[in-house]
Amino acid sequence: MLPHLLAIWVGKILILLGRLKGGSSSLPGLVVEKLYPNFIQHIPSYFDKIIVVTGTNGKTTTTKLLRNILHEEFDLVVSNQSGSNMPRGIITSVISSMSWTGKLHAKIGLFEVDEGFTTYMCKELEPEVLAILNLHRDQLDRYGEVDRIINMLSKAAESSKSVLVNFDDPKLKSAFIQFDNITSLSASSKVRRLVPNDDQLHKSTSATIDNEKDYPADIFIKYVNGYNHGQEIKIDIRCVDIKIKTKLQGVFNAYNIAVAVAIASDLGVNKDTINNVVANFEPAFGRSEIVKLKDKYIKILLVKNPSGFNQIIVSFLNQQPLPTLIIINDNYADGRDVSWLWDVDIENWHNIDSGKIITSGTRAYDMALRLQYANIECVVEPDIKKAIAKLISLTPKNGTSNIVPTYTAMLKSRKLLKNKAKLKAW
Repeated sequence: MLPHLLAIWVGKILILLGRLKGGSSSLPGLVVEKLYPNFIQHIPSYFDKIIVVTGTNGKTTTTKLLRNILHEEFDLVVSNQSGSNMPRGIITSVISSMSWTGKLHAKIGLFEVDEGFTTYMCKELEPEVLAILNLHRDQLDRYGEVDRIINMLSKAAESSKSVLVNFDDPKLKSAFIQFDNITSLSASSKVRRLVPNDDQLHKSTSATIDNEKDYPADIFIKYVNGYNHGQEIKIDIRCVDIKIKTKLQGVFNAYNIAVAVAIASDLGVNKDTINNVVANFEPAFGRSEIVKLKDKYIKILLVKNPSGFNQIIVSFLNQQPLPTLIIINDNYADGRDVSWLWDVDIENWHNIDSGKIITSGTRAYDMALRLQYANIECVVEPDIKKAIAKLISLTPKNGTSNIVPTYTAMLKSRKLLKNKAKLKAW
């Protein structure tokens, strides 16, 4: 095992080499983790407070928004900005912020954490706040059923000083309502009906949430009003109303915004600062990110599971018929098992640009078969580079098209598009 400082040097050298190649990577953290397994245990000593964000959907958006808000108030906020949310990604982000002498003292460590690693990371980091956004069936080959993840999150909560939990998820509410350190999140029935929980998504008979009632909560989303280029959201945070305007579309983002705003408020960030940051906030990479290619626009809409895909259909694909490329990969970070495609309510996708739907990726034919069963015609092009070229050719001048990719497909798409457009850093 290498000495602590030498492991940091190795990590920093690998980070520099990665930047020279034009990308971000969790490889430095993986190498340091192998060379110095105890590095994670040192992380709490570098920060005044640590915040952990987890859940099936919305981690990257919530973490990025909260990071942007906190940067306005605190001198140094360290976060895993690339969205690499396993221990190796977190180690990389910490080492990247260190000096070559291993010095780092930051006010806030803000990390999104993969659900499967939350128990371990919270035990080591002992966060000031653990935020649990939602829980849906996702990558069953890696995680198992939802009940197993709930048990893991319950153990993570025991290592956290306070836990913010979405009580509109009946399983989360049932598991955490007895905890003393809980901050509850809920929304009005009108909002809640548009963002189904896992039981409702799968039409389970165990679905217990009554969507006609409002439930008291520490953080309460009163309403969401959408307009052409964003939304207005009203949030009650412990009996104090905050009205927010945002460029983020999709009612599901109201929950992400509410979590970020509530945590920032609890840390003392003033209302005006919060409003300004949220109003100017751009989507995280791949999450309704718009790429400009000369006189054409491509919107990237990341999907990882049935619930997220359904929200993309409702919030984006059904808004207007556009050329659309769906890229499904089955790499480890995507989940090997793609049977989840059959849980997506593809039949609800009715606003379709006929003849301009393409499938690609390692599971292009699986996606094409799912579309066929929904009576949606498509063209199959497994090669992602060729598929993107075809999508661009189908996109009208001054028009927009969609790429709907899984995680590794999104990274590949951005890399290919980077050769044609200036993309923002992660």
